[in-house]
Amino acid sequence: MELTKDQMIEIVEEDLEFIQYLANPYYVEFLIKNKYFDDMEFINYLDHLSFILDIVEFKKMIKFPVSIQILELLRDPLFVRSWKNNPAGFTEFVNGQIFGYCLTNKN
Repeated sequence: MELTKDQMIEIVEEDLEFIQYLANPYYVEFLIKNKYFDDMEFINYLDHLSFILDIVEFKKMIKFPVSIQILELLRDPLFVRSWKNNPAGFTEFVNGQIFGYCLTNKN
């Protein structure tokens, strides 16, 4: 089945929206606690999202650039394992890092 242009645009918009959800470490903690990172289909989806961001026009649509960095970190199994080992503590650490980033990069 071939997708229409409107369907493809909708899919890309949903993917870009999901990427921006990753700027919320509490949401990522939810994903970790619910074992999304144990699902190869989800891991493949993260790879797909990273591929989408290789297209400059799509990358420019991201309003929370820290979400791009979080996405890249979440593709690293060691990073995910660290978060899994201490979900609440790691979430607070990441939240503090994002807060500090936002304070120093206001533009």
